Amino acid sequence: MKNLWPLFKRELAGYFVTPLAYVFIVIFLVLTGVFTFYLGGFFQRGQADLQAFFLWHPWLFLLLVPALGMRLWAEERKTGTIELLLTLPVSMTEAVLAKFLAAWAMIAISLALTFPIWISVNLLGNPDNGVIIANYLGSLLMAGAYLAVAACLSATTRNQVIAFVLSTLACFAFLLAGFPLVLDFFRPWLPQAALDAIASLSFLSHFETITRGMIDLRDLLFFVSFILLWLYLGAWVISRKKASGGYRTRSGSGLFSRGGLLGALLLFLLLNVAVSPLLRGLRLDLTEQRLNTLSSGTRHILAGIDKPLSLKFFLSREQIKQVPGLESFAERVATLLDEYANLADGRLTIEQIDPEPFSEAEDEAVRFGLRGVQITAGGDSIYFGLVGELDGRRKVIPFFQPERERFLEYDLSQLLYQLVHPKKLVVGLLSGAPIEGGFTPGPNPRMQRPWLILDQLRRQFEIRTLPRTAEPIADDVDLLMLVHPAGLDAETLYAVDQYLLRGGKALIFADPLSEASAEGNPAGAINSNPDFERLLAAWGIAMEPGKVVGDLPQSHKVNYQGRLRSMQINYLPWLNIGRNSLADDDVITSQLGNLNLATAGALRPLKGAKTVFTPLIKSSDQAMLIDAAKIAFAPNPAKLLADFKPAGKPFVLAARIDGEIVSAFPEGRPKAATETKAAAKEKKPVAEHLAKSKGPVHLVVIADSDLLQDRFWVQATSVFGGSLAIPISANADLAANAIESLGGSPDLISVRSRGSYRRPFTLVAELQRKAEMRFRAKEQELTDKLRETESKLNELQRGRDDSGATTLTAEQQRELDRFLAEKVKFRKQLRAVQYQLRAEIDNLEAMLKVFNILFVPGLIALIAFVAWVIRRARGREY
Repeated sequence: MKNLWPLFKRELAGYFVTPLAYVFIVIFLVLTGVFTFYLGGFFQRGQADLQAFFLWHPWLFLLLVPALGMRLWAEERKTGTIELLLTLPVSMTEAVLAKFLAAWAMIAISLALTFPIWISVNLLGNPDNGVIIANYLGSLLMAGAYLAVAACLSATTRNQVIAFVLSTLACFAFLLAGFPLVLDFFRPWLPQAALDAIASLSFLSHFETITRGMIDLRDLLFFVSFILLWLYLGAWVISRKKASGGYRTRSGSGLFSRGGLLGALLLFLLLNVAVSPLLRGLRLDLTEQRLNTLSSGTRHILAGIDKPLSLKFFLSREQIKQVPGLESFAERVATLLDEYANLADGRLTIEQIDPEPFSEAEDEAVRFGLRGVQITAGGDSIYFGLVGELDGRRKVIPFFQPERERFLEYDLSQLLYQLVHPKKLVVGLLSGAPIEGGFTPGPNPRMQRPWLILDQLRRQFEIRTLPRTAEPIADDVDLLMLVHPAGLDAETLYAVDQYLLRGGKALIFADPLSEASAEGNPAGAINSNPDFERLLAAWGIAMEPGKVVGDLPQSHKVNYQGRLRSMQINYLPWLNIGRNSLADDDVITSQLGNLNLATAGALRPLKGAKTVFTPLIKSSDQAMLIDAAKIAFAPNPAKLLADFKPAGKPFVLAARIDGEIVSAFPEGRPKAATETKAAAKEKKPVAEHLAKSKGPVHLVVIADSDLLQDRFWVQATSVFGGSLAIPISANADLAANAIESLGGSPDLISVRSRGSYRRPFTLVAELQRKAEMRFRAKEQELTDKLRETESKLNELQRGRDDSGATTLTAEQQRELDRFLAEKVKFRKQLRAVQYQLRAEIDNLEAMLKVFNILFVPGLIALIAFVAWVIRRARGREY
């Protein structure tokens, strides 16, 4: 192969001594720019990616690459220089490779010169450059496959036009090989294995996988083996003509014999049919946040599928194109589902269904409970959901919400987990508050009914009330729900401690002041339990003792009787938590509405703690800590407001706690306060005491238990003589989400939120914001002037009499004319301001279009002109 490099340089230089290279590059750059910005809707999509750019490459290459490759051998044959080339001391392999690599380098140079669009998208937003690199690689490989076909067919004829037509048709066939239209044509007389083989030859299917940022070894194997096969076929054609001394067909010998041809075809099929499936899973994820790589938790869930499980993915393909952001999300869902199927080793089948309007597929979607969404009034519904079925059980995602894109893997894995493990989660309930109702002693004894939160949770989970003892909590309890633990004794808290050390999970509702306990007994509202504080410390956290959080911006208004009148006033300890105070990267809180909290505490991590403290709910930074004693006994909202001094920082109201912990009872099981020595001797042997956890512990601690009370999250309404509970906040959803997140398998808990494919134009959004602020102020100024002018104009016009004759003096008439002129001028300026709201963005778009479509092509044309002038001056012509 010593002659390959000199031949390659000679062939590549040959492109640039003629206008061919410059014309090809200019046409390619202009067409890609026009297709990207006008047909691809680059700015209309509003996404910082190059999907609109690479989308057209397969179709552009379909015409441009055969045009480049048609001359490789056809021109040599037409001019007769092929005879000279084949008599030189170079091998057939060197000659074929040199011509191919030179032409491929031309395409690579053309692709590299599209760098302005890469710069533009980075200017407009924060794209995933790993995906862009993968797209360029996929585009170059696909162009190489087109070129290999064109090079081979160019060797079969002297006519470049014929070579172009044959190459275009052949490439078009390979481009569409996997389309249903093509497969349906062969389906009546070919077996399924043959149909799968035909589908695997599709350029588009392999290219699309790479464009998602995933470099799959199977795709690389296909493109490389395809290129080598067609280069071999081209060399085979040329060698046979060389051996015959003309163009008669007769058997050759050695590598380029008929046996060699058969062997090459068989090797290609062997690599792509037999070897390629063995390479499943060998891939490189170039996305910034490894969006195409499933977590280890999901892999374990897939490994646990022991029966065939089917997924039906309903997607309205035509209708969803009306929503560009949703279309890119749908592509990610499809990509991730393919990844699930690849890792399931045949145990998971995925069927994609397009529920066209008024079709049986749409009826099926409705029957499964999928939700159709209308984008425009009277328009067709968009279906975008998933149905999973296993052993007659069914789970449904009615519609993939774009807002939950971060949790896409979690939602898919949860659906699979629930199908494989249909048993309801067992939630063990330990409460120091009257959550289950019953008789309440004290100054005002009464019977209380159970809190409605239990009815809500029992619809999804098995709620099991646990005894308040030191006996071990049963292992079949999936999750412990601890409500108002300050009201629990040391023995019960010891059972909680040991349960967690054995690997249990817990959801804790605890606060420094329980309003539920204060009913009829204010003295019992302030919670102080040293044993529970020890428990918190063992988890690496603390709750500010005797303090509740007051948050002015997020406080509820209550009726307050002042000295002179009744009024509504902010009651600082009652909080209405909005979206901005909820963690948007956690499955528990990401999709919650507003929450109502009452006298909540503040959590903080302890110094040196080995656990990970992740806030879920925070106050605003206009909050402060209030002594619980000021609230427990006859709280005065006005006095609390008068004493309010914001701390200038947010307080954590709920948090995840993850990691290994130690026992809060290092001395072992505590003795009951009333236990006698005789009773202690009669006790059964207790379970082994654990001093530290056997592995990572997962907890969610919410510094409020009152949020579970009916009055803070539900409102009873009379309907047809009965009572209907209507939620007024998302408190119940918070509890259910936390139980689902914690109570699943450790694999499901480990599936965290992921990044997003959607990357909006941040620069455009910033320009819109600044323009809005700048021009709205000007608009308000002009509106005020217009209103003032109209007011003065009305005053002047009142001087006219009823008959219509003017009673104004000449000076007043001039003033009237001036006001009318000013009114017209102000109205024009207002229209100009409204136009300017978009003008800066339009100017940016126009500048980028010119930069990408004309700058580099113009520069290349200028270089070509200068080269022509220099060559002409030297007495040479192209």
